[in-house]
Amino acid sequence: MVYEFAKYPDETLVVFSDIRKKDNGEEYIRISFERPTEKRF
Repeated sequence: MVYEFAKYPDETLVVFSDIRKKDNGEEYIRISFERPTEKRF
């Protein structure tokens, strides 16, 4: 699942994921920058 962190005036979104674990036990989150287009993001 992803959650919205920030939305900028040009409609760019910053979103982040739930905490995930790698096979070695390290935890991480995924951060994405999304901008709307004619075919979604």
